[in-house]
Amino acid sequence: MDQIAFFWVGQNITVPSILVESINLIYKSDVKIYHLTDMITPPVPGVTEVYRQNLSSDVMLARLEAYKSLSVSNDDLICFCDADSLFFNRLHLNQLKKDIYLVKRTKQHDGMMNANFNEYYPEFENKQVSEVMPYFFGNLIIRHNESFFDELYNICLGLPDRFHRWFGDQYSLKIQTDKTQSKFELLENERYLYIADKILSQGNIINLISNDTKFVTFKGFESKQFLKQTYFNLLNVKHNEHNFVDFKNSDGIPNSVKNEAEELYKLILKNLSA
Repeated sequence: MDQIAFFWVGQNITVPSILVESINLIYKSDVKIYHLTDMITPPVPGVTEVYRQNLSSDVMLARLEAYKSLSVSNDDLICFCDADSLFFNRLHLNQLKKDIYLVKRTKQHDGMMNANFNEYYPEFENKQVSEVMPYFFGNLIIRHNESFFDELYNICLGLPDRFHRWFGDQYSLKIQTDKTQSKFELLENERYLYIADKILSQGNIINLISNDTKFVTFKGFESKQFLKQTYFNLLNVKHNEHNFVDFKNSDGIPNSVKNEAEELYKLILKNLSA
């Protein structure tokens, strides 16, 4: 059985709720989902288990603390994914035999680093993003996560405090992988971390599903809205509906959505009204 973990803290759980809805839609609940969080964040509906602990106030350290503290009673791989994602296909992690799988940054998502993003980072002066953060943190598939993330955490902890607030997870991953190039495998970007910066139409979704894209991560200032409306389009695809559902402008559930699909819409509108 696949295992999927995500990190989320905060009172508004709209984004991770959509993620979990998509996972359960694809897996039909034949999956273990772990919500990694602090002591006060509301539980996300539909997860298998919520792992709570007192976390650092610095988000980079907090995420690594949460990742390294997840303890499961098996030796299987776990997918650690960003919460602003949607699942389109099953991962089938049992087909992956190595212990560490990463997704490398491509030219499409490269460019010059902004060394003055919120704070000054002299390490980023005149550097490409791929030079300082060559691997994405949005999908890490790991066996023995406790030791892997404990090493990342200790690397990050030893960096200047600014890395505890921004960039510390990916920068620590670069430092770690520079030392252990032979210990990990690369995953195909288009299948294991498709990055979208727009609403995906039903046609887009059908193509991605047929290409065995496992999940999509949304980036950009409107990522929350992209996530919501793309999920409704995914529901329509999965239930053979051809109408576009506009979450922002719809007052209720479309008349054309019937039976099981109608119940799913009602549940989502109830849980994701934020």
